[in-house]
Amino acid sequence: MNKFELKCRIKVNIDSILCILILNDGTIAIGSNDSSIKLFNSKKYHNFLTIKEHKKGITSLAQSNKLKFKNIISASKDSRIIIFEFSETSYKIIQILNHNKKVNKILELKNNIYNFSTCSDDGILNLYNINNYKNEKEKENKIIKNEFNFNFNDIVFTMIETKNNEIAVILSSNYHCLKFIDTENKIIKKSIQQISIIGNNSICLFNNKYLIIGGSYMITIIDIFNYSKEIIDINSWKIYSINNINEEKKYISYCDDEGNIFFNEIIINETGLSLIEKFHYINCYSTAIFTIIYDNKSKIFISGGIESDINIFNVIN
Repeated sequence: MNKFELKCRIKVNIDSILCILILNDGTIAIGSNDSSIKLFNSKKYHNFLTIKEHKKGITSLAQSNKLKFKNIISASKDSRIIIFEFSETSYKIIQILNHNKKVNKILELKNNIYNFSTCSDDGILNLYNINNYKNEKEKENKIIKNEFNFNFNDIVFTMIETKNNEIAVILSSNYHCLKFIDTENKIIKKSIQQISIIGNNSICLFNNKYLIIGGSYMITIIDIFNYSKEIIDINSWKIYSINNINEEKKYISYCDDEGNIFFNEIIINETGLSLIEKFHYINCYSTAIFTIIYDNKSKIFISGGIESDINIFNVIN
């Protein structure tokens, strides 16, 4: 079943690729362990802009739909979050936010009273709101305000938005603990122990009902409404990234530490939990893949990892 056709392979730099983001206009943003962010044109895939303002590797990228200018937001191992405004030829820093240690994830919130959130090795989950400027002079003021934070006294490894005013966060201790946070009432609704997770990209929401989490030799499935848990054994040792790959949300993909990408169909059984059946497989690297991303608009699938280049696939329906 040849559903994924390799379109091109692009050498990005000489260090690992840690995160990939496809912006609203199709621009491909790539964050690397060499501390750079490179932006690629969506048609000819040429690097039209390189941003190098961080001091350490880029761990996560986001774009805010609330800001009234072309933007990209980056999180880094240097403990900073930077909001950039950019064009085809230049960029400038709009604002810098800080954690005390490495930032692991930045997340735009779409169904929340807050606009976006960040989490870090310092144990903090920060929640922010955006105040748009009215003119160029006002842009010098802070447009993003830290409204509230949760201190877990533990590394906050990754997070994902689950439903209205709810975020699921994964902490590093106790074989990883999953906590569901009610951001409106500022409480922890539910905690689930022993969630095996490897990479900060290895979690996705399926069918607006299930969290699918990639770990060591297993995938964990959590029903976000009744908090039931199911474990599915797999052959891959470390799953660094997991993602939905089509608009009907019938399929997911995950990648591992041996350069493999697996594509799986989700089947809902009688008990309501999800089962996974492999229907396609690609080996495109000889080492670990850290991030995979699918763009429903352009029907392309992108992977990147240790080998410092990206593979772009056409998705054939």
